Amino acid sequence: MDVTGDGIADIISGDYVADKERQKGLAYQYVIAGKADGSYAKPVPIKAADGKALVLPGLNGKDRYDISSICTHPFACDWDGDGDLDLLVGNFQGTFYLAENTGNAGAPAWQAQGEWIQGGSDKLLGLGQKKIRHSAPFVIDWDDDGDLDILSGDSSGGVFWAKNSGTREAPVFDDFEELIAKPNNQDLSKRIDHDEQISPGTSTRLWVTDVNDDGIHDLLVGDLRKLNRKKDDLSEEEFTRLQTEYDAKMTTLNKERSEMGPDAPKEKMQKFYQRYHSLHNTRKEFLASERTGFVWLYLGQ
Repeated sequence: MDVTGDGIADIISGDYVADKERQKGLAYQYVIAGKADGSYAKPVPIKAADGKALVLPGLNGKDRYDISSICTHPFACDWDGDGDLDLLVGNFQGTFYLAENTGNAGAPAWQAQGEWIQGGSDKLLGLGQKKIRHSAPFVIDWDDDGDLDILSGDSSGGVFWAKNSGTREAPVFDDFEELIAKPNNQDLSKRIDHDEQISPGTSTRLWVTDVNDDGIHDLLVGDLRKLNRKKDDLSEEEFTRLQTEYDAKMTTLNKERSEMGPDAPKEKMQKFYQRYHSLHNTRKEFLASERTGFVWLYLGQ
């Protein structure tokens, strides 16, 4: 997508927390400008119409711990149909912020104070019945009714769709509904012996395209996956013994946590989680873990 208005495709990226704004708890949007020779320039913060770096204002004002202003994920699209690219930005919280382009395609100027997208439950989109975490928007006419809908990944995995029940010019979004289910946590923690056992993971990011040229939307979904495999130097019997002992201790610990209740003293909770993490680390005795990711293709029907 050409966000600099020079006719050459660029790359845009979000940010967890910008180094220069770390104390304020703010994140930039970056453009990696394409060059005529096919190379790319160094990333620079996208500037708003006021000349300052475009950041999400956050929902809690200047609170540095406002998670709606960090871990940004911008998507460029012609939101209002006026021929230039606007920016819809996801964040750690799971809400969506629109920075309209008040300039034009050749000289973009994004609003410094945009708007938060409303959902269908008198709450911001992403905070309704189907809550989203780490929102990562993709804007497209998903149901081919002439307006723009919003799709998003989620920190827990899966893909979700917010239907535009309004119009192209005046969008009204329903709450998210599930397109691809989140993975089961138990499935994610299972031991992997063969690559065929690997299943989709968490922290999903998506792209909509027509892979097989049949006129139907397909989904490319990237994820984060932790693969647990038996350590090579262990026999099957030894692995089973260590796994069984670990599971029994973890069951006892989880029962203890449940009995503590939601109002347990802070000091008691800290000691509990120290024990929990200590036990969790013992998995290294029998499991070799690899942190990686995959891209999954879902063909539309």
